[in-house]
Amino acid sequence: MLTVFSDESGIPLDLGNDTIVCNSAFPFAVNGPIGNFSYLWSDSSTAQTLLVSATGTYTVWVTDSLGCWNYDVVNVNVNANPVINLGADTTRCGGSVLLDAQINGAIYLWNDNSTAQTLTASTSGTYFVNVIDANGCSGNDTIVVTINTNPVVSGSASSN
Repeated sequence: MLTVFSDESGIPLDLGNDTIVCNSAFPFAVNGPIGNFSYLWSDSSTAQTLLVSATGTYTVWVTDSLGCWNYDVVNVNVNANPVINLGADTTRCGGSVLLDAQINGAIYLWNDNSTAQTLTASTSGTYFVNVIDANGCSGNDTIVVTINTNPVVSGSASSN
């Protein structure tokens, strides 16, 4: 964050601290001061609020009705949300299915409140995981697992 006041301005201007956001936060709003001002953003837009959709450095020049001006700069870093893929819905005859959220070093929360990277599904049901990565960004996925009971086979011997 850089806050600058021209000697004659007196326009208070603070875009805030440099910011890190996740893709799911779009659009992220950067706001100039409220008042009877004209605004000029680094992308040439002139609204009081700039909707940010990419990593970058954003600058606003603010001018009041007397021609006094001020500017400020804020850096916005956009992190991607993790992509979680538990796979296609699965059917098995007996046994279990190992579900893996596949994002090493993240925080996990499964539908049964367990917090490991993997979960063993040994009963039929819908399984859900929410993952928060090292950047604080989240992703999730759901899978339906069907575990069918193995058939019971019985027979008898006959002699002729």
